[in-house]
Amino acid sequence: MSFVDNFNDVILLKKLLPYFCENESLKINPLKVKAFNHIFVVGCGRKKYLIKVSPDKKRDFIFFERNFLYREAYFLKKAEIYFGFCPDIKRYGRLQKGEREYIVISFIDGKIFDDLLVRKKKRNFEKLYYDFGRNVRKLHSIRNKRKIFGYPGSFFRSWFDFILFLSESFDFELKKRGLEIGKKIKLKILADKLEKDFRLVKEPFFVHGDLWEKNILVFTKKDGFGIRAFIDFERAVWGDADFEWVFHLHNLPQSFYNGYGRKVRKTVKNDFYGLFFCINAIIEESIYFKRKKVYENLLKKAFVFFEKIKKGL
Repeated sequence: MSFVDNFNDVILLKKLLPYFCENESLKINPLKVKAFNHIFVVGCGRKKYLIKVSPDKKRDFIFFERNFLYREAYFLKKAEIYFGFCPDIKRYGRLQKGEREYIVISFIDGKIFDDLLVRKKKRNFEKLYYDFGRNVRKLHSIRNKRKIFGYPGSFFRSWFDFILFLSESFDFELKKRGLEIGKKIKLKILADKLEKDFRLVKEPFFVHGDLWEKNILVFTKKDGFGIRAFIDFERAVWGDADFEWVFHLHNLPQSFYNGYGRKVRKTVKNDFYGLFFCINAIIEESIYFKRKKVYENLLKKAFVFFEKIKKGL
């Protein structure tokens, strides 16, 4: 299957061909089709690149997914300079009439951390989790010097204003899609009640937004494995370092926190983040994946966070 056959986008290919080696034959292979982007590996001589293309505009996007690749390109440029453990962004563009985005990034050879956990359950991964935590700390140490929160297209002067924007938007999505949880939980009302907590966040840090083992590439070394790169920066924001998906919906071993340097505190603010990520996942699950058990588990977690917030207010 060729790139053109899959998308019927001769325009895109003509745009990208001059970027690659003119005298080398291109090998273009589909890597996978994700819920959010289509991904291809392009071989050009000895070099390899990854191309991500956003889905057709006709697809029913939720607001948080819009301009994903523009956001990824923006944050990858920052990560290249200040972090290093990430792909290099080579090119960002839009197709005809600006309907679909694409990015070209360097291809990084490595194993998915999550695949190692599945295949080698008995293996000790404490050192790798320690490195994971240490690298998250390095990422979270990057500050936005302009003191702006959010992401390109939705920048705000305070963290509270950004959280309010997200809350209103997700409340709208729940109502639009007729999801029952939207009748019982209103994020904006909760965010307003937690305004003082959000306004205490004064520094906008680099938050990946989708950190977990599936978005980490590792390599093999003599004493085990090492972190090669963090990938998929589409959900990155400038904001509270605690606003990281992996802290709230994932069980991390103590070795991770040893590397990170601290435990994430149990606060009402952080319970709100947990609720927010649950609702985000519930909306996406209802649209793309439709896995009944996953959906039901997310609902249970959402109401656990909701009850904690009510008790803490």
